[in-house]
Amino acid sequence: MNNGFWKNFKGFSDENEILNTKKEFNYNGKFDINEINFNDTVFLYKSDYLLKNEIKQKSIHKIDGIAFTLGLEGEMKLKSYISGEKFSSKKSYINLHLISQDCIYHEIPRNSSYKALSFILKKEFLEKVLPDNTFKEYIFNTLENSNFSKMLYNSLMDIKMSFLANEMYKSPMVGKLNQLYLESKTLEVIYHCLNTFSQSQPDKDLSGIKFSQYDIKALNKAKKILLENMQKPPSIEELSKIVKLNDFKLQFGFKKFFNLTPYSFLLEERMQKAKILLKESEYNINEIALLVGYSYAQNFSNAFFKRFGIRPKEIMKTRNYYY
Repeated sequence: MNNGFWKNFKGFSDENEILNTKKEFNYNGKFDINEINFNDTVFLYKSDYLLKNEIKQKSIHKIDGIAFTLGLEGEMKLKSYISGEKFSSKKSYINLHLISQDCIYHEIPRNSSYKALSFILKKEFLEKVLPDNTFKEYIFNTLENSNFSKMLYNSLMDIKMSFLANEMYKSPMVGKLNQLYLESKTLEVIYHCLNTFSQSQPDKDLSGIKFSQYDIKALNKAKKILLENMQKPPSIEELSKIVKLNDFKLQFGFKKFFNLTPYSFLLEERMQKAKILLKESEYNINEIALLVGYSYAQNFSNAFFKRFGIRPKEIMKTRNYYY
């Protein structure tokens, strides 16, 4: 990662400064951070640092919205230039805060590792997905006069959030399937995070999300599209445009009506179809992997074993004519 890595982030300006020397930076060890942009309104950052020397970084951001971080390893200390308030992102903790224009100092101690998933939800996204209730009113009223240091929630992750964070960080998928996987999981994490926070506040919850008959038809259409395009499924963003339902409502609706995220639904259907093909068809494992959307047989075999606890080859042996 180069010295100006923050300016590759959407909403961050070029006015960044590495506070340690260039020599120290170049020999500082692993310093990786990757951004995934969902429709230019939601951003996911995966951080993976293994540092030999201390890092001190200053960045300026210009986004209005909500940010939160799921700490998986180590600790990063942060400080708002505007207010001087200090806080941190550390292992097993989630912190949720409002953001607007501010300058932030980041600090990680020497001889340490740091892994985290960070999310930024722009104001446009929040306007679209939050129901019109006291929770939304509270967020937007506070956002009008806030900065990065406006902490909303800082607590140990619950079991579900910890599980989701580790699933995302260690994503076993590749290519387009990985994009769909991360989109689906990101929306699930967002819902769980906002719902957890809203329920900790009096009269602030997400129960106001309503589904019309049109919405329900759109969800069933989305379900059908995933089934018909199992080999090359659309992303959440593409699917939401096709069925004319915003991506957050699409994700929440799948959980509400089908008890699964779009990705989990697709994966389950793939596994069930594969199981039938392994038992009843004459296709080999490579062909079945391709038919259910896996480019590599090994990835398919691992996913099948994770779902059923048995390798595809063992299922094939139950055929009348095994070869």
